[in-house]
Amino acid sequence: MEAVRRVFRAAPVLPLIVVALLLTAATPSGSTGALGLLITLGILIVVGVGGTFLVGRRVTRRRQQQERARLEELRPVADEDITAFGEELTRIGFDPASPKADDAMREDYTRALDSYERAKTVMEKAQASRNVRDVSEALGDGRFSLATLEARLEGEPLPERRPPCFFDPRHGPSVEDRQWTPAGSTAERTVPVCAADAARLDDGEQPMAREVETSAGRRPYWDAGPVYTPWAYGYFGGALLPGLLTGTLLGTALASPDAYGDYYGAGPAGDFSGGDHSGGDYSGGDFGPGDFGGGFGGGDFGGG
Repeated sequence: MEAVRRVFRAAPVLPLIVVALLLTAATPSGSTGALGLLITLGILIVVGVGGTFLVGRRVTRRRQQQERARLEELRPVADEDITAFGEELTRIGFDPASPKADDAMREDYTRALDSYERAKTVMEKAQASRNVRDVSEALGDGRFSLATLEARLEGEPLPERRPPCFFDPRHGPSVEDRQWTPAGSTAERTVPVCAADAARLDDGEQPMAREVETSAGRRPYWDAGPVYTPWAYGYFGGALLPGLLTGTLLGTALASPDAYGDYYGAGPAGDFSGGDHSGGDYSGGDFGPGDFGGGFGGGDFGGG
């Protein structure tokens, strides 16, 4: 009996199918038999639709639980990014009402503030891990606006639009590309780096990698598992990530068949939904699909 109960729990519509088959067997021949057959077919259709609905709800509920778990794992990292950018806004100490401020500076500062507020709002309303990519995207835009503002304030040439520093997006926009091989891998790749990490590499030192909590302790985000895919995608764009992360734990996750749907938050037919991205487009400026400008090509960073 316990075995039967387990079968019924696994397939809750099975008892109704059994009843329908018994009704068919018990119905006499002739017109009454034909009517009984029609009733039975109707019951089977209703049972099939109902069973599909119940199974669909169960699968949806399970996926929602998984998404909430992923979101809660990502939340501390996204919150740290938001806090760090807020501190940068405070550090710069820009006063829009200052006599030295011009319209261009005020526009840069306004864009940076808007990005900060957008990141906070998205994170507060986030319902799934894929929402975090919009947070990263907003912060990447904000940091570029802040870098442009600082250049104006210092009277320096305006920076070109580049991706964030690969080792830690909180370092701000990258300034150049460097060859780098992650620990445990033999695959060298070109990554965008900030000035400070470029200097560390020149001195033979390890760059200041962004570390996150994992079950094995603190690890660089590229060795922390697939849950960090939407966070990284918001900063670097989907077309660039596989080339950047080849040979890492996160790169292995990106190679899985479900990576785009589960972690990028792909819409129908593999199309990316939400934000300003579409299919590997970094958004903003004069960049084309999968292109950051300045020589970056889809899937890698070019770098000559």
